[in-house]
Amino acid sequence: MKYKRKIKLQFLLLFSALTCHAQNTMTLTGKGNGTWSLDAMPAYNVRMMVEYEDIAFTAPTAISDLVYTGEAQQLINAGSSEDGTMMYSLDGKDFSEEIPTASIPKTYTVYYKVLDSTGHYSDVGKLKVKIGKLTVTYELADNGNGTWTLDKILPYDTYNKKMVVEYVDDQFNIIANSDGKGNYWATYYNENAGYAADVNTMVYTAKMSANKQKVILKEVDDKVIPAGNAVILKSADANVTMTYAASATGTLDGNELKGSATAVTTPENTYMLVKGANGVGFYHWKGANIPAEKAYLIMNTGVALAREFFPFAEETATDIDVVSAEDDDNDGLFYDLTGRMVAKKPSASGIYIKNGKKVVIK
Repeated sequence: MKYKRKIKLQFLLLFSALTCHAQNTMTLTGKGNGTWSLDAMPAYNVRMMVEYEDIAFTAPTAISDLVYTGEAQQLINAGSSEDGTMMYSLDGKDFSEEIPTASIPKTYTVYYKVLDSTGHYSDVGKLKVKIGKLTVTYELADNGNGTWTLDKILPYDTYNKKMVVEYVDDQFNIIANSDGKGNYWATYYNENAGYAADVNTMVYTAKMSANKQKVILKEVDDKVIPAGNAVILKSADANVTMTYAASATGTLDGNELKGSATAVTTPENTYMLVKGANGVGFYHWKGANIPAEKAYLIMNTGVALAREFFPFAEETATDIDVVSAEDDDNDGLFYDLTGRMVAKKPSASGIYIKNGKKVVIK
């Protein structure tokens, strides 16, 4: 990169306004204080013509990927010039030969220019340099008395004032609800960490069937639930033990269940797993909010949204042999395809559900 500097004056000597002209060159000498002097004084009236020469230099460059350390850090790689000395500033006013340094995370403007051997400066250039915030992870040691100890001392200065602590349970229990038939049901969602259910618990994803008449459950064979996946739990015990699974990642295929880490306003057409008049199934949710860390389904507009209830079935079940969650072989009740109970035996012909299976009344 090059900038201009003044180095000589050329004088056109005027002997006469009507006759001849003479031309002479005189040299300007820099005094080092921003002023110049001529090596000789012209004897005639003169008209001055200023010429310029270039100052060659290599501009400084910003140091990338700077991160807060608590210590002052060099912001740039130095520039250079054979015609003078590189000068730097952080405010554009006070320049020195020292490379600028800083410690607080923010974006800085570094100004630079060249002081040549005659005491004059080049034009001022500038560049941006950023020191990023530091994110650190520390282990917390359980003291066994409700207190925790950091394994390191946090660096502290006038800038470093915020610490975010995330705590992950190695193991915890979920209370599931009885269906009165020896099974216990719950839904589950955790956006921060992956967990695996205990050996007595089956884990399911869920989606609507192609004919929009029921919810299809698909078992998660390894019982591992990566963070951000909502699922259904079916257990032989009211207490479902969840164990931290550090390696659990990804998304469970074909899963239409949703969840939230915090309570949210109930979206339109939301269905949740409930034990209701038709047994355990997905019922139209009428609450104002959906509780935190629970799974739910949102039915699209292609579904008969007037329905209050959807039974569910294993993915391997046939279209006719549908096993509902409330697999009661002795209740003897009939339900229409919307999930509403109709009678012990309907008089109108059609397809009904009895004891969890489709039957045809002619």
